[in-house]
Amino acid sequence: MTGVCKQMYKEFMSDVLHITSHSEHDDVTQLQTYLLQGQGWLMLQILYEKGPQVTHMPRCGKIGLNACA
Repeated sequence: MTGVCKQMYKEFMSDVLHITSHSEHDDVTQLQTYLLQGQGWLMLQILYEKGPQVTHMPRCGKIGLNACA
């Protein structure tokens, strides 16, 4: 599932970058529409529920970035 989540994250960020790069400087209506009415809200919901996930427990027993550093 992590591969799918990574791909969805890339697609989501690509969509956001595309929308923001093709809109006026302070105009957020297209991004707002994508996030509230388009597929953006669904992608965020799936990413929130499914990813990122810890696939193994580090030897030190701590979870997180630089947990065992």
